[in-house]
Amino acid sequence: MAITLKERRRKLGVSLDELSAALGPGFSRARLSVAERGLIQLPESEQEIILAAVERIGEIRAIHREMVQSASSVDLVSICADLRQKAQAPQVVS
Repeated sequence: MAITLKERRRKLGVSLDELSAALGPGFSRARLSVAERGLIQLPESEQEIILAAVERIGEIRAIHREMVQSASSVDLVSICADLRQKAQAPQVVS
């Protein structure tokens, strides 16, 4: 697990802090680091949970990257101008 998890985590750019936060209690950064270095052996079920979390964080990052790239192609200046104009328009209450 140690080499595979470490390589996969680094390839996807997932830090130990992010992984620990995503997994919650029982998966401290220190424990993950020690397991990654092979100093302790985690149960197979925990190894699967950790690897799945790394993969999911990587998927979320890819989706975010796509959204940012799509947003940059949209004319954000005109969208902001439209929103400002709508915010300044008098509101009609019926």
